[in-house]
Amino acid sequence: MYKKNKLLILFFLLLNYSVYSQQSFAQDISLGEKAFNECRACHSLEANVNLIGPSLAGVVNRQIGADTSYRFSKALKSANGIWDVSTLNKFLENPQAVFPGNRMPYSGLSNPAERKALIDYLMTFKP
Repeated sequence: MYKKNKLLILFFLLLNYSVYSQQSFAQDISLGEKAFNECRACHSLEANVNLIGPSLAGVVNRQIGADTSYRFSKALKSANGIWDVSTLNKFLENPQAVFPGNRMPYSGLSNPAERKALIDYLMTFKP
């Protein structure tokens, strides 16, 4: 009986954690969508639809500066790497510090929670 009670308690704890995690992710996505409003004037979330800046659909884990449908700055064309979560986080905090000479006229997003939420939001868009 004791073992059965322990299993029931564990089940409800895991269920509660799962519900909390889903709610937290949904809140993150909502905050990310709001943060993206600053990006919307220059960036699209539709694949292959470039505006002033490149489309951000599928940007997470994309090769930096390699999308041939957009004319990237020399700074981004010569960058070797992937737009992984860590690189995006640093870039969104201070674009010129990470890739000096890039053409994005954005000073950065200082709030770490907003950067995380924005990256989580971008991850929901596929190329």
